[in-house]
Amino acid sequence: MAATGTSVTVRLGGLALTVSEPFALDRIGALCRRLRAEAQRLIRRTDVRLEQVPAAVDLLVAMATDRSVSLARPDLGIVEPAQLRRLDGASVYTVAGADLLTSSAILAAERQMVTLAGHHGGRIVPSERVTAALATAAGDGQPLNPG
Repeated sequence: MAATGTSVTVRLGGLALTVSEPFALDRIGALCRRLRAEAQRLIRRTDVRLEQVPAAVDLLVAMATDRSVSLARPDLGIVEPAQLRRLDGASVYTVAGADLLTSSAILAAERQMVTLAGHHGGRIVPSERVTAALATAAGDGQPLNPG
């Protein structure tokens, strides 16, 4: 990261990936406020000056959300008047910071699982072999779990 004046610029796009990667790996989606918390933790380990931390966090969150896919409800075309919008332009009828995000990699994996679940004619293990394997595992003191 390089700081110039009051702005913070990120030279390595990998920083935004560092912010969003934990969410992409271990859960389907991440709330925007969790991305912000992760960005704050990341910034604490850098040499960004204290007065630049809010701008750096905002930048990392923006970069992470730009690379994410929103799982928000579809826009129904209802436009609230300006009095019913927050300063950031969001509707007061939405929960601030509660947008659910995921990655295109997670969505691709889900599509692949759904596609594979619909396939027929795969390999089948005869029930006798399954029963024998369960009996052997139980006899060895290593019973298999139901999953």
